[in-house]
Amino acid sequence: MTVDTKDTETRLSLHPLVWILCLASLSVAARNFEMGLSSDGPIYSTIGRNIARTGNWFYLDGNVPDFKPFVDHPHLGYWFLGSVFKMLPAADWSARIVGHVFYVLFLWLLFAFISNLSGKKVAVWTVVILWGWSRFSNPFSNVYVDPGALFFGSAVLFLIDDYFRNERHWLTPLLAGVSLSLCIMIKGLTVLGFVPVMGVIPLLHWSNRRLLSKGLLKNLGIFLASSMAVLFFYWVSVKLSDVPDFFEVYWSRQIENRFSRVWSFSNLLDPTFWRLLLRDTYYLAPLSLLALFRVKERRFLLVPFLWSLSFIVMYGVNLRHGMQYWLPIMPGIAWLLADGIFRFIPLKCEKLVKGTAFLSVAALFLIQYFPMRTHGMAPTELESIHYPSIPGNPVDVLWMDGTPTYTDFINSSRFAWWGDVEVKYVKTEESIPLATKNTGFLIFWPGARSLRERELAEKKLVPLPRGSPK
Repeated sequence: MTVDTKDTETRLSLHPLVWILCLASLSVAARNFEMGLSSDGPIYSTIGRNIARTGNWFYLDGNVPDFKPFVDHPHLGYWFLGSVFKMLPAADWSARIVGHVFYVLFLWLLFAFISNLSGKKVAVWTVVILWGWSRFSNPFSNVYVDPGALFFGSAVLFLIDDYFRNERHWLTPLLAGVSLSLCIMIKGLTVLGFVPVMGVIPLLHWSNRRLLSKGLLKNLGIFLASSMAVLFFYWVSVKLSDVPDFFEVYWSRQIENRFSRVWSFSNLLDPTFWRLLLRDTYYLAPLSLLALFRVKERRFLLVPFLWSLSFIVMYGVNLRHGMQYWLPIMPGIAWLLADGIFRFIPLKCEKLVKGTAFLSVAALFLIQYFPMRTHGMAPTELESIHYPSIPGNPVDVLWMDGTPTYTDFINSSRFAWWGDVEVKYVKTEESIPLATKNTGFLIFWPGARSLRERELAEKKLVPLPRGSPK
């Protein structure tokens, strides 16, 4: 494989890591101390806080009835959160740190990866395009497990290419195998989206005859053995924990009861998927296909193409679309746009790097003085009450009455995280629990009050609209 020599000789006035830190200061770190998390953020953060408090690294508890324990994803992402909360107070700002770190690491890794294949000019433009797409940056400034999976999965691709490009010794395949296992330990079968790209990179190096080198089989064995060793240690640890059936329940919930029920190639024709992808890439995504007209002379463009295509198929057939699901799709699209269109713009990389770095730092300071929210889904006044610290009347358990409609973790986890309480549900057919000193009662659906009037009177409960601690 060859790259554009002119691009390779590009010199940047700022070190790539320093430049990316400047970009990140605006795109993911602005107003970091502002309260507000995504829909999944509260339950993930509560799980991390419980890990830090209890020291139990395997029982994932989000303090809501929906998940006892939480088994929708493997443990590693929550271990990162728990580790942060061991050192820092458990709050919105500290919960975002993990995503911020992965944002910087991923863009830095992607810059190096693309510089090797397409040249530095394409690498700079790719990073700038991703930086400009708010739907790409947003998941990194919330609390998701997808950023970690994206970093470790893309690290496997980079290390495989680096091995064949530079004839590295055994340490490179060892690190690639460990990265593969860490990707699985964060988001399970999501790693399958990287597999087609892992397969095509060695084929692109075929002309160099490194596939026939004497140490190939040995290093392939190191790659597989290191990955299996980490996964085996993880599997044994879970089996010896207080949730030995974690993997069986995970498989049942995620594969048998969730994806298998909606999985269909016909879902790739769903207009909502494509409409949202177009909107969130600012309608530039179709232009990325122009780069493929030069694929014969620039074979490495198969890497970003397969990268995006693989995840489009994976998520499209399962009707998964939206912010966090775009994370592994957007880098390939941005790469193709940069190589096929943006690299021809007569603008020096040095000016682009300096300009975006200055813009980021300047905007970071200016945005502090504008009355605008950066982080959506802020807690309401009631959700933001720290119940256990209420003077003279701490609340440890909050009963939510969602009658006549059932509520779920999207609503209840907000009280669990910001209110720091154990949430329990009261359903239509159930009686209101007896009041205790440390119990709160919340009428989540205001209309439920008329259905509960007699019972509330008998038990001398007087909840306010939308509830309040007693």
